[in-house]
Amino acid sequence: MKHTLIVSTFPPSRCGIASYAEEQALFIEKQDNHVIRVNLLDQYKTDKTFIFSTVLGIAGLFIRLGRIRFDNLSLHYADRFFFPWPKSRASGFNRKNTTLRALQSIGLACIGLIAGSGGEIIIHEISTDSRMPSAVRFVRGFSISCFRKMVFHSSVHLDEVIAFYPFLKRRRACIADHHRFMQRHFPGTQAQARAQLSTPTISGPLVLCIGFWNQSKGFEDAIEAFPNNKQSASMLYVVGSPKNDAEGKACAENLIALGSLKSRVMVLQKDLSDEEFDRWLQAADMVLLPYRAISSSGVAARASLYGKKLILRDLPAFREEYPEAVFFKTEEELTQIFMCPKS
Repeated sequence: MKHTLIVSTFPPSRCGIASYAEEQALFIEKQDNHVIRVNLLDQYKTDKTFIFSTVLGIAGLFIRLGRIRFDNLSLHYADRFFFPWPKSRASGFNRKNTTLRALQSIGLACIGLIAGSGGEIIIHEISTDSRMPSAVRFVRGFSISCFRKMVFHSSVHLDEVIAFYPFLKRRRACIADHHRFMQRHFPGTQAQARAQLSTPTISGPLVLCIGFWNQSKGFEDAIEAFPNNKQSASMLYVVGSPKNDAEGKACAENLIALGSLKSRVMVLQKDLSDEEFDRWLQAADMVLLPYRAISSSGVAARASLYGKKLILRDLPAFREEYPEAVFFKTEEELTQIFMCPKS
């Protein structure tokens, strides 16, 4: 039996990347291997916890990592997981912050070095902002290069990251299908899903926006583009929940307010279990993801498991991963798709 360390945020109900990590854990466990879940959030209990938001937390990481025995390691990377600022961060770049940043980089590098040939870093979200200081780009690139294998979900994203960060070698990078670990969590039919969700009977398609709410998802664009007249037989559902912060609260209030202005739009704020999430996917005819920027999407991958038609904003990564989808660039184009959904 092999022992695999999976480093991510947990639980899956609070983060899309965590959902992907949990799917990977379940997939490995079904092969009669042992999984050790390592959480990056100390408020939720898993097998182990690594804290990157404090100096003491990173110091403890070195001790804990040396005591864990494992054969393989998968680290799910997003900048905000491994390079968070303390909540009390003052404006400017002071010495305390510089020290924390250095330790965060060392901690990430050590995980890769200790994992050795059995280690991989799955790049979900990483900044390629040209305003990033050269020193930060240099150090972060070095930390990521300490992993023997880098996993991306599109060549567009791979090319962008390799070109931006020093030290990263293309021969260590690979493309992996986003839904390689995914399995269905709802076994029923579309009719059963709709009955359980009590959705109204409509003559047109049920269009679904689902997932965590934030400004980058562009769900408000979907609501604003949805025609508010009887010419469309479609119905739009926006289902999900925001982060528990001021930005998330503002996003939720805006979506609910916009939805209240249109008779065929339903905005439902709810934390979803895996089964509930998939029930909504099965109930839908089309899944709309109007993301403003994205390197990959677990929601699109899950929707594909159920054979759902995808409506996506015209982004390079989406074009590569889902060439069969319906794409739009402007709000007017999206409105036309709503009006003529079968075209």
